[in-house]
Amino acid sequence: MIGLPTPSPLTEPFWSGAADRQLVRQVCDDCGTNLFTPRIACPACQSEALTWQRSDGLGTVYSTPSSTARRPATVTSPTSWRSSTSTRAGT
Repeated sequence: MIGLPTPSPLTEPFWSGAADRQLVRQVCDDCGTNLFTPRIACPACQSEALTWQRSDGLGTVYSTPSSTARRPATVTSPTSWRSSTSTRAGT
């Protein structure tokens, strides 16, 4: 079984929010860019003025790809990974 990742100082706010069942993301205080994955500077304007904000849960899911890994014969069910591409409403 794969365990949970160990939070780093950069990702701790994300994992702390997840533990509280909240989706949080970084937002650039200078240009308003929403960031995910966590970064030390905004990729749009290079500002280091980033704050963590709770997501309101609104947005559009554009895709949900899925793949199934090969498994040993002793495993009876496939292991699947799911990911999605989305944008926050109003961005």
